[in-house]
Amino acid sequence: MTTQERIIERIDLVQAIFRDVSGRPMEKNYDELILRLEETNSEFISLAYEAASYKIAVGCINGQFFRWSDFLNNYAEKHSVQVHIGLGWAVARVGGTLSEISNFIEERNIRYVADGCGFFYGTFKKGIALDKKEQHSTIGEYGSFFDEGLGRSLWYSTEGNLPEISNIISSFSENRQPDIWRGIGIAFTYAGGFDEETIDSLKRYSDKFIDQVETGVSSVVKTRLTAGTVSEYTKLVYRELCDSSVEKLV
Repeated sequence: MTTQERIIERIDLVQAIFRDVSGRPMEKNYDELILRLEETNSEFISLAYEAASYKIAVGCINGQFFRWSDFLNNYAEKHSVQVHIGLGWAVARVGGTLSEISNFIEERNIRYVADGCGFFYGTFKKGIALDKKEQHSTIGEYGSFFDEGLGRSLWYSTEGNLPEISNIISSFSENRQPDIWRGIGIAFTYAGGFDEETIDSLKRYSDKFIDQVETGVSSVVKTRLTAGTVSEYTKLVYRELCDSSVEKLV
């Protein structure tokens, strides 16, 4: 298997896990749901919680928000970043507003909701996000995190094609490009499948925005440490791009 084939295989796995969790009927209670989520491939278990959060949140926008809060606070706290991203998916799908949900979550976590919005737009609303270059109408001051999520979506939609990714990002105004590249760093690190040569290509294509890619890498390392899901790919890219070892952070 070539490196590119392995990257695509892992992208397919990530997408399959999300579809499987979000596409099934919801269990009668969260204890039953957690039993199912915990059967997920351990490396991507946080993604399963993200997908469940999305499904729960879709039914909570415009009411009954305590159900989503219950899931986060009592069942999924160590996957908090992904759970907030799942909420962002729901906001983007249902057409909710960030101000609507700001009373229910800590201010420091709104950035992840905005990221989830950006990923959803980059995946399902490409005409708005990629052609018209528009963001969710209520994203406001969190636009940089919307673009981060948009960047993450590009890694998946292009199947990790760096030349295509570079062309798409360069079509945006320069002030938005750093945030999109940060999202690429996040998705690249999270999905894995790469080797040192691919990392070198990422350095070359991101060019002057490599510092933002490194920031994205570091953010994945932190969330994977919290969730206990650090992979060999996480260690490799952190060593190569951030010149440090994950073990030093433990």
